[in-house]
Amino acid sequence: MTVFSKNNLLYKFDYFFEPRTQKKWRNQFAEYCNRSLIGVYENILQKTQYLDLSTLENLRWPIAQQLIYDASINVPLYKNTYLKNSDIGRKISREEFESLPLLRKADFRQPQDIITSQKISSSRAWRGITSGSTGEPLQHYSDKKFWAIGKANLYRPWRWSGCDPLELMVQCSTPHSTAKFPNTLVVNPHNIQSNISQYIDAIRRSGARIIRGYPLSTFELAWAIQQQGARDIKFTHVFFVGHALSRGIRDFFPKSFGAEVYDYYGSQETGTMAAECERHEGLHIHEESFIVEITDDSGTRIRDGTLGHIVVTSLRNEVMPLIRYDIGDMGMIIPMICPCGRTSRRLLIEGRREDLLLCPDGEVIYGGIIRDVLDEYFFAFQRYQIVQTARNHLLLRVVPTNEFSKSILEKALREFKKTIDSQSLFTIDAVITKDIEPLPNGKYQYIISNFWRSKYPDEIFQYDF
Repeated sequence: MTVFSKNNLLYKFDYFFEPRTQKKWRNQFAEYCNRSLIGVYENILQKTQYLDLSTLENLRWPIAQQLIYDASINVPLYKNTYLKNSDIGRKISREEFESLPLLRKADFRQPQDIITSQKISSSRAWRGITSGSTGEPLQHYSDKKFWAIGKANLYRPWRWSGCDPLELMVQCSTPHSTAKFPNTLVVNPHNIQSNISQYIDAIRRSGARIIRGYPLSTFELAWAIQQQGARDIKFTHVFFVGHALSRGIRDFFPKSFGAEVYDYYGSQETGTMAAECERHEGLHIHEESFIVEITDDSGTRIRDGTLGHIVVTSLRNEVMPLIRYDIGDMGMIIPMICPCGRTSRRLLIEGRREDLLLCPDGEVIYGGIIRDVLDEYFFAFQRYQIVQTARNHLLLRVVPTNEFSKSILEKALREFKKTIDSQSLFTIDAVITKDIEPLPNGKYQYIISNFWRSKYPDEIFQYDF
């Protein structure tokens, strides 16, 4: 049994494609899901998704009250700086809840013992890190219970689409995804053009008919498959998360692969918060796990149908409570009930947009590869941005912190160049700047390349929102 290394293209076992192995794994994992908290919570979600909102609110509000009460006593961030003295150690009302100040990512950039519950052992906490689309990435903490509930929230919309979460899937992603989804054939989004023959062969052998991932890297893979004339490869479903999904990419998959496209919304620190149903008319909020508000700049809730800040209270993370957390996205609540009959409110989201880099030889570089390197320097870079100014030239723009130095920048440039440019196709320069302007929706675009966009028809990058 040979394991592919992280430097190779396919991050799975050789024997993964053997039918007996797939069947054995599937049976074992199915039994695990059914007997674990994942299965228990999935059964609950099947029953609650048609409850009227007032009934659901009466079920979840005691959970929110207890979460805030525990945080006021056990989490120093809330006890010392966030809640008023009169709110500490008591259960607040719904009206008082809406008057609590907003928290943002900057409030959580503190030591673990400040932002996590002292009631819970530190050994129980799992550490993660966000993508940093609204600025510096955020370290966050959760536990196995939160992970299981998050999986159930992810599986529910897959079942809405008619998919079994245990079916084999293809994901165009970096190696860290392999441990999260063992029924997934993960292919490297870096150098897709050069390795497309191997990818096509692996997808054929696997028999997978579901594909998931970020819109841009998944589209790049699918486009390359189409250009190779691999017409025998068809997908029944595509699931997207992460960047904003353009109308052009949404339309491409049904036309080229016969696949139905589903979008869902989440973040590393919260898990999946909302997802499309079969009607594709907005994203249903997982009301059982989250209180989602749309607010103005001051944190006051605004009426449905109005664009504002998405503010989230996560009801299922006892390790690092997120209470009235401004996640950094803009969106609106659709004011009508979905025709599918599910009663949860629906979101429209103004998401993060991103580009890939186009090499002089026609190869494409996936942004996640770059982020894996440069995100390690956020102690010295307040923000950074890569702009492709020519087919063979990249400009790294850096907003420095107090710990910035010329030697740190030179080291970052060396690692960046080594990661993306083994054949010395690019010249890379750096410039120090006072600020990098966010997009109108408040997001930071880390990579800008009109050269990559020029590969495709203009309609691919048309957005509805």
